[in-house]
Order: sequence, then structure tokens, then C-alpha cells
Amino acid sequence: MKSIVLALLISMFARAVLAAPISLVKFEAESGTLGSDFAVSNSTSPVYITIITDSAGNAPSNAMRVATYTVTFPTPGTYQLYAHIFVGPGGFADDSLFYGNGFGVKNPTLGLDWTLVNGLAGVGFTTSSSAVTGGGTAGSGVWKWVNVSLFAPGPTFTVTTTNLTQTFMIGGRENGLNIDSFVFGLSSFSYTVANLDAGVDGTPPSAGVCNINWTNTLQRIDGFGGGVVFLDPGLDPLTDANMDTLYKTNTTSQLGLTLLRVRIDPTTNWSDAVSDAKKVTARGGRVMATPWTPPAVMKTNNNTIGGSLSATQFVNFASYLNFFAGNMKSNGVQLAAISIQNEPDFVPTYEGCAWSSNQFLSFFRTNAVAISNAPVIMPESFFYSQAMSDLTLNDPVGVTNVSIVAGHLYGGTIADYPSAHNKGKPTWMTEYLLNDQTIDSAIATGQQINDCLTIGNMSAYIWWKCIGDANGLLNASGVPQKRGFVMAQFSRFVRPGFNRIFSTNSGSILITAFRNTNTTAFVIVAINPTGFPLTPTINLKNFPAVASVTPWMTSPDVSLAVQPDVTVTNGFTYTLPGLSAVTFVGQANNAPTISAIANQTINAGVILLVTNNATDADLPGQTLTFSLVNAPGNATLTSLGTTNALFMWRPLVSQANTVNNVSIAVADNGSPSLSATNNFTVTVNPLGQSFMNLSSGTGNNLINLSVTGPSGPDYTLLTSTNLTSWQSMVTSNSPVLPFTLSVTNMNDAERFFRMQLGP
Repeated sequence: MKSIVLALLISMFARAVLAAPISLVKFEAESGTLGSDFAVSNSTSPVYITIITDSAGNAPSNAMRVATYTVTFPTPGTYQLYAHIFVGPGGFADDSLFYGNGFGVKNPTLGLDWTLVNGLAGVGFTTSSSAVTGGGTAGSGVWKWVNVSLFAPGPTFTVTTTNLTQTFMIGGRENGLNIDSFVFGLSSFSYTVANLDAGVDGTPPSAGVCNINWTNTLQRIDGFGGGVVFLDPGLDPLTDANMDTLYKTNTTSQLGLTLLRVRIDPTTNWSDAVSDAKKVTARGGRVMATPWTPPAVMKTNNNTIGGSLSATQFVNFASYLNFFAGNMKSNGVQLAAISIQNEPDFVPTYEGCAWSSNQFLSFFRTNAVAISNAPVIMPESFFYSQAMSDLTLNDPVGVTNVSIVAGHLYGGTIADYPSAHNKGKPTWMTEYLLNDQTIDSAIATGQQINDCLTIGNMSAYIWWKCIGDANGLLNASGVPQKRGFVMAQFSRFVRPGFNRIFSTNSGSILITAFRNTNTTAFVIVAINPTGFPLTPTINLKNFPAVASVTPWMTSPDVSLAVQPDVTVTNGFTYTLPGLSAVTFVGQANNAPTISAIANQTINAGVILLVTNNATDADLPGQTLTFSLVNAPGNATLTSLGTTNALFMWRPLVSQANTVNNVSIAVADNGSPSLSATNNFTVTVNPLGQSFMNLSSGTGNNLINLSVTGPSGPDYTLLTSTNLTSWQSMVTSNSPVLPFTLSVTNMNDAERFFRMQLGP
């Protein structure tokens, strides 16, 4: 009996171990060390914490507004942060908090140590079966789960085998936000509301299947880039060497960016911006310009910090922006866009200027038309608030003066913008930053780019800084960082003018696909945000013929490294290492076409000339080669150039009364080589009878021979004196009939003549 009981206990223990969560850790908000400005509600269920007083800014401001937790993780890996929250009746006025930029003790007054989460009133999930992502539609007044790491991405949370216990901190910001609990879950897993409520494992990553449709063409791509704004001392203007690394594609250490964002200095000290813009333009890139503030004299507080644009200065501000764009133009830089204001809905402690949606509407109805030297971009909301631009886009006058709609992603949700897209306005993401240069953080940026393109249907993505140790695509020494290489997985290959094409994906791999609609070049970018190697199946639907694709990879081990070609047969599979980005570069091949030739009818001996014309839709054009697949034995085919060839045949007399099949093929030199075939028949008429009449001539024993018969053949006059030995006297090559032959000096007692048709 004891052994049975022991076995039962072991079995129960084994099941308990198997059931224990290994991919997440859940802890209650009240379980930490709370600053004195936090209150705990112990009389309700669930028990929650909330900050007592409101604050603003980019950091909690003091230690009393900080909560500290010691978290022990079940396994090493990269984790995302989930929060169970309740937004009170204040809605968007009471829905923000801070969390630490990574693990460790944070300075409560240092903005760089914290990620601001704002806009939680409009997102979240409550249905038990819903997968909790960075979005959702749950509003205020309900308990809901939010994936904070995806909604307001900060540096990733990486746990190693030797450091499973970590310090984590949050900061209070607005007093209408109730916080019940937190979950750290492995970033490669998907968690439902039910998983998070129970604190149990979610769904592990899967490779999945991706279907890409060549013929379903979506938004135009305008480019990928970075900013040269508030760079560290000594870095601006950028050197030629740094610009080469950022904007060229000659070596695998060059990123191939195509967009640059410059600041419009309110003191008109524009020399650095002009220098940077000229260098980018010389390398084939384009430039957008953004003011952080109008000149102080145009503002309500006569200061570059705070305040707003005076209503009486709208005309002057439009002239000021147009002058800046004109100055760039006079220096050889045609701006791709000029903005009205950086983050008009955020109040910083540095240069800034507040705008309301009504002010934007007034400016675009009346004043923006005066900005004629560059397309105008707006509103560059700091959390991609569509409410900032809706009034202008829905106004029949204001919308005509908007060229591009842009926003940032600090706490905002990536979403489609039908009000912009339906009116033909492309959308751009023009600023985001993380102070983290790890591969985990770089792959998170790749995921964000993917979401901007596929969920937001955006046309451009611009990172905060081109250069800088904390968050640059290059470090201060000009060395590309992992994030720069991940961006290059897009920017080097998906060039301006490409279009995104539709794709569906069932697994954990994030995939976007693009094609050049003027050629048959295409690009597929796959991001593996999990820590596991995964092998997705990628199906190519309605593609022209593709023989292979060339992968380029950035992972923990390599940076923008070309890999061996992958054979394609209507699709392909490929293993992506954990935390990697792989770009597949391909060239589809359209088959050439050859113009149809009508069936031909001729006489024997007649020379038939047929020009075969071919075309090839591929750009750049391919080399076409013609060949005679099937034809009568004495026919020939001669190339006349790159797109046509001449078929020539003179049927023999022996080929009269026949029908002959002709097949002419044209092949390209693409990969794979494709061909087209032209088929037609040549009917040779039956050979008609020929006649020869003799009449006496005068003098020198002259004899005239009159010949008639079928046109086309050669006529050869043969003569003999004994009807046995015949000699050729004369040949008339395809003569005009009837014709006459004159024979002189006929001194024989008798002579015979006959006519032979040939060849």
C-alpha cells in the first residue's frame, strides 16, 4: 500500500510540475514596495493600487510616485509586460502611467529611464478568448488586459540563466488609473485574457504559412529613414563617411536609407540642416523638415518653450515655412515634405508649441495654401492621434492643402487611417525611439515597422536619430547598430516607388512583401520576434515564374549577411533563427510573347518571308533568342535584332501540293528561362502544267521558244540531239510568265528541247 501511495504522490507531483506556468510570471500590483503617493484599495475585488495625485512630464518626478517589485522568472528569455487595469470616468484624462526602461533601479526624475504609457482608455481586451496584443477596443469603466510592451514599446525585458531574479519599477502619472496585477510573458508566446487571468501558459510560437498575392497591390512605399535632430555635440552636420554608411548600398555595412528628417531651427540657424540635406540628396535620398516651435515672436508666450502660435501670426508662419522650403530649394534640395509642428499634442520642457485640431483646421483652410515650395505634412501627433487631423481631412477646403498625414508612436496604437487613405493621403510614421541597442530591441523595431506597413498601411517609417550612442542607427563613432541593420532589411531592398502586396500569415513570423510595379523585382521581409528558430512556408500566389530568392539576414550572430540562394517552386520554406530578420530578394520572370502569324499559301519556287516579332514585359529588358523548332528541311530563321527574326523558305518543286507545319520559339535569358512559340502552316499549291511552243526565226538558224506555266519555279532549258544526253542551255530564275527564249546557230540536222522546272 505504501508503494501505491508513493506512486500516486509522484504522479500528482509530476502533473503539478507539468501544469505550472513556465512561460510567464504573474504578480499583484500591491505586492511591491509602494511609494507613499500610491493608495491600495483593500475593500474591493480585485485589490488594486492607484496614484493619489495627477502629474505630467516624462518621469514619475519623485520616489513617492514609484512602485518597486522583485520578480523571479521561470526561465530565461525575452519577456513582454502585460497589465490588468481599470480606467476610471476621466477616460483619456486618467489613463497613463510609467514603466521602467528595462530592469533595475530607475531615477524617478530622469525621462530616459522611463517609458510613458498614455491613451490606455481606448485599448485593451476583456473577452476570455481574445489574444492580448497592443491593441483592443475595451474602453473605460471595465477591468481589461493590455500588452503594455506592444502598446507603448520600451526596451525589451531580457532575462538570462544566471540572473532570473530582477528588479522592476513602475511610476504613477494620473489618478484615475487602477492597477490590479502584472504579467511578464515570453515574447514568443501568445496569451489570451483567460491565460493572463489564471496565470497559465499561452500558445507557443508556430512557423505557420504565409500566402503572398502578386496581383493584390497595396500602398506605395515612400521610404525609410532617420532624423538629425538635437544630435549630440560634434555629430551635426554628419560627415560624408557617416552619410555613405546611412544612405548608400555599395557595401553590406551601408544601410540604404532614403529619407532624412531635419529640424527647422526657430532662430533661422539652418546651415547644419542644409548641409545634411544636401548630402542626402546627393546620395539619392529625400528630406522632410519639421519645426519644434515657431519663432518666439510668433507665439502667445513669446518663448520657444510652451505656448501656442498666435492667431494673428498664421499668415507669417506660413510664409516662414515657405521661406525655409525655398531656401532648401535654392541649395539644391527639393523637400519631400514640410511639417507644421512636431507633436502638437505634447507639452515638453524643451522647444514645443501646442496646437488644437481646430487650429489645424483654420490654418489649413486659410493659410497652408501659401506653402508652395514643398508638400505639407501634418499633424505629427506624439501618439498618432487621428483626432488631431480628422477635422482638417473632413473639410473640403482644408484637405486640399494636406499632402501627407504623419504621427509618432509614443503610447499610441498602430491602426489604419481610412479618413486619410480614402482621400489619397499617404501616412508616415515620422518619429520613434528606444534607448536600447540590443538585438531584442532591434527586432522589436522590425516588428513595429512590419505593423506600421501591414496594420497601419503606412508608406514611410523614420527613426528618431541617425547617429548617437543611446538610440542612433549608427553609434557616435559611425558604426551601424543592430537596429540600423534591421532597418536596412527594409530600406536597402524596398526602395521608394515599390508597392506593398497583400499577404496573410498564420504563424508567429511577421512577413511583409513588396514589388516594383515597373519591373518584376520583389522583396519579402520576414521578422522572427521569438527566441526559437522557426521554418515558415511562404507560398507565392499569381507570381510570374521565379527560380530562386536570395536571403539577407540580421540575427544575434550576423548583420545584413547574404545567404545561399533558395530554390522556389511556387513557394519555399526557410528557417529563421530566433530574433532575426531575413529579407528575400527575387526577380520574377514573365514569359515573352510572340505575335501570331496567319497561315500561308504559296507556289513552289516562291520565296516566303515572314517576320516574327516578340516582346518581353520584364524590365530591364531581357535578351531574346529565336529558334526554328519545326519547319521544312530547307527553311531558315535569321535574327534581325533583339525582338524579331526572319523566317525564309523557298519550297522545292518536289514539295508542291503539301501542307507544312512551322513552329518558331523565342526564349528569354531570365531565371528560369521562359519561352513562347508561334505555330502556322505553309500550304504549297499543286504544280500546274507548263507548255513550250517553238517557232522559226530568221537568220543564223534562229529558233524562238515561247514558255508558259506556273509562276515561282526556275525554268531551265535543256537540249539534246539524241534524246539521251541532255545539256542545260539557260536557266531563268523564277521568270515572269509567259517568256520567250531565242536559240541561235542551230546547225544540227535535228535537235530536241525540253523545259525543266526547279529547284
